[in-house]
Amino acid sequence: MAQFAAIDAAGLRGKVVLVDIWTYTCINWLRTLPYVRAVGAKYKDQGLVVIGVHSPELHSRRTSITSAWLRRI
Repeated sequence: MAQFAAIDAAGLRGKVVLVDIWTYTCINWLRTLPYVRAVGAKYKDQGLVVIGVHSPELHSRRTSITSAWLRRI
C-alpha cells in the first residue's frame, strides 16, 4: 500500500527516482498503475523511489483540490 513521507533532495541523493504524474480520470494512468507499483516494489531495496504527483486536468478540479489543501495547513 502507498506510504506518504516528506520528500527532500538530500533524502533522494544517490537513488533512482521515478516520478509518476497522474490524474484520477486518466485511463492511461489507471492502466499503468499496476506496473508502476510492481516496479517500485521490485527495486525498492536497490534504491528506487517512486513519487506520484496528482495533476488534475480540469481547472475546477485544480481549484477545489488547492482549496482543500490550503484549509489543511
